[in-house]
Amino acid sequence: MRNFFNKKSAVAPLTEAEQKLTEWGVKYKRKNDGTIVVRELDISGKKLTRLPDLSNVVVLGDFICQNNQLTSLAGSPKSVGRGFYCDGNKLTSLIGGPQTVAGYMSCKSNPLTSLAGAPQKFARLSSNLGDFYSRSAIPAELLQAPSNPPQPPQP
Repeated sequence: MRNFFNKKSAVAPLTEAEQKLTEWGVKYKRKNDGTIVVRELDISGKKLTRLPDLSNVVVLGDFICQNNQLTSLAGSPKSVGRGFYCDGNKLTSLIGGPQTVAGYMSCKSNPLTSLAGAPQKFARLSSNLGDFYSRSAIPAELLQAPSNPPQPPQP
């Protein structure tokens, strides 16, 4: 069988997530399916107005993006193994956040008007709109999308 790849083209270019993880000094492992796995990811206080595309990242521990200027969680990791901390941003909803947070999700000190986009699974969600221990405990009116959800700033 012929090898159609030369040595230079066999390595895929770095994704936006890999570029940012490298820039932030975070060790990661890229799986064959393209998923990127990290132990923890703390990007708090970096004055971010948007998250880089971390949608193919699995965080085994905590993901911390607090004290930035985020208006959206678009680009969040696909799943978080422990806690997801997005306190102290400018979020009005949780749209774009991960679908699974195995532990605590804290989104206090945000001007939340809705919990639309809340994970399907979490141990506890704490916000200025209340504390909840399951998605089914969140009142239906809080899960409705805001009428004019903010758009994340363009890169």
